[in-house]
Amino acid sequence: DDVGVETVGFSHAKADGTADIDALLDVIANARPGDAVLLHGCCHNPTGVDYTDAQWAQIAQAFAESGVLPILDVAYHGLGQGLEEDVAGVRQVLAAVPEALIAYSCDKNFGLYRDRVGAFYMLARSADALPAITSNANALARANWSMPPDHGGAAVRTVLRDDALTALWLEELAEMRERMRRVRERLAAADEDVPGLNLAALANQNGLFAVLPLSKAQIASLREDHGIYMAGSGRINVAGLHEGNTPKFIAALADVTGGWSPMERQPTLETERLVLRPLAETDREALFGIASDPAVWEQHPIHDRWRRDVFDAFFDEGLASGGALAVCDRRDERMLGMTRFDRFDPDEGGVVEIGWTFLAPRCWGKGYNPEMKRAMLAHAFAHVALVEFRVGDTNYRSRNALEAIGATRTTRYELGRYQGKRVVHLVYEIDRESHQQGPLA
Repeated sequence: DDVGVETVGFSHAKADGTADIDALLDVIANARPGDAVLLHGCCHNPTGVDYTDAQWAQIAQAFAESGVLPILDVAYHGLGQGLEEDVAGVRQVLAAVPEALIAYSCDKNFGLYRDRVGAFYMLARSADALPAITSNANALARANWSMPPDHGGAAVRTVLRDDALTALWLEELAEMRERMRRVRERLAAADEDVPGLNLAALANQNGLFAVLPLSKAQIASLREDHGIYMAGSGRINVAGLHEGNTPKFIAALADVTGGWSPMERQPTLETERLVLRPLAETDREALFGIASDPAVWEQHPIHDRWRRDVFDAFFDEGLASGGALAVCDRRDERMLGMTRFDRFDPDEGGVVEIGWTFLAPRCWGKGYNPEMKRAMLAHAFAHVALVEFRVGDTNYRSRNALEAIGATRTTRYELGRYQGKRVVHLVYEIDRESHQQGPLA
């Protein structure tokens, strides 16, 4: 905001601890000319979740087709899988695009964090364009930090110009990388001892950091009862653990999570006319038979979800979310639609979102939606104090349906883009107390 740049975030990691490649590809595809997308080249901070080589190939192709400027931040080179492996994705992107910006840091892989050693690289469409780009970069550098100290850069230069010193540096870098890998494997092995944290995913992640889905109360208990400090987001520094203190850390996690488990986001719920059950791959064709009717999406921000490719991406996201439900007729198990629990947060009494819902037109105006929402809200309020809903500002049918079940519009909203157009999602909510006195009680 300070420099007048509009920023739009996107989902990087899914609930299962893998990269949300579909979210990134959607962002690149729908960006406008002049937009830029910023990515970590490896060892993502704070999640540790990296894209696979195959996903980097998709990313490179998406950048090439869109013309969007990639900005690639290589801050942890050599601390993930290896020097070559950690920049393989960056090289795929650079081979596919005419222009790019690359920020490279030696702060971590040379242990020079306080010296802020690094380099800024610019890939230009032509040699003629490079002087203007370089001039702008120099002007920005002059205005922001002017002349940085040279001794950190001189130390790196000294090492890399000497074969023996370079070999010693590579050996020490590999030792640190392998040590962090052992810590990750030890944490992953404790997955069954610590409920609800999905520690197993840490073994497939990289770098210095990871995020544990701990509540604020659990983080406070770690600090006050066990003397373990971490960021309020649940981010941990894997490099701060070693063979001597990892068992204590695991035991502390087990203590603060004991008896706690997250809300079940894929329950089986039954009403007078409906059964809501976990979404399965075998539901794809039946649901597409409903979703292929353009009338279902005419007021939705993603107005072309009736198309096969758009629907398949939506369905795949639902499967991966761990919270999607198929909505079926209780009498004959006929498919009627789809919905989802998402964004569960146990803090401050707990909150979960209900959304991503569509029902067959034959269900409209017949009370199916409030019947379904009544069951979902009853399940949610057994675990949380607040339920949120997000709806496109022009989706008046869904907004009216939310208000009919007692949801109130908040002052919050979220901005996004689809096919180059700005999308505004309004946030509605129902709390436990108002629900108990509302139309669906």
